[in-house]
Amino acid sequence: MKKILIFFTLASGLCFQAFTFEGERGSAFGIDFGNFFEIYSRDGEVNSYLGSPGINLSSYDFSGEGDVGFFVNAALIGLPVFHSTTNNFQGSRLRLQTGLIAGVATRRTLSDRLSMLQGIGINIMLHGFDRADVLPEYGNVFHFTINYDFGIGADIEFKYRIGERLFLRWGGVLTIDFLRIREAGIETPGGKELESNTGLVRGFVMFGARPYLSLGSILF
Repeated sequence: MKKILIFFTLASGLCFQAFTFEGERGSAFGIDFGNFFEIYSRDGEVNSYLGSPGINLSSYDFSGEGDVGFFVNAALIGLPVFHSTTNNFQGSRLRLQTGLIAGVATRRTLSDRLSMLQGIGINIMLHGFDRADVLPEYGNVFHFTINYDFGIGADIEFKYRIGERLFLRWGGVLTIDFLRIREAGIETPGGKELESNTGLVRGFVMFGARPYLSLGSILF
């Protein structure tokens, strides 16, 4: 799962350092809940749902007084609290999910304190699974799978100023991923990789919906 944590660390840094326009820049931290609906073919059609809580980081930047800018939204999602599927994962468990959306944003002022932001961009998601096992040649090991998903995402949010710089933010992220690269292998309990292979998953599509609530600050 180190790769997922490294990706989230880089995505978090991007949330705070992505843009350098002279204008309004804001960053926020909060909670979200990931809902993922997946369809693909693996020995027949597979339909699954995962629901998981997590944390959310985001940043936006609008140049000058304009209403068009850029945004970044990152999430780290933990163990699922809801999980249903038509296939058998053979004892595998979801460990971590992380995602990043980056793209163009627009804003609309609704009142002195309330505004609406909308963004659309590229979406990248990583999902990590593992399963414990004992193999004669290695001893105690984990069979791991990391899915690298690529698609597009949209962010729709409301921002309410509760002070000169502080604001409350709520909204949702919608995603659709249509390309999946799967890495599968074996590693030791300490994380040393023993075997690994990578391939493209065919006929894959996944829809995501992540409502969130966060507290942020206008940086400048």
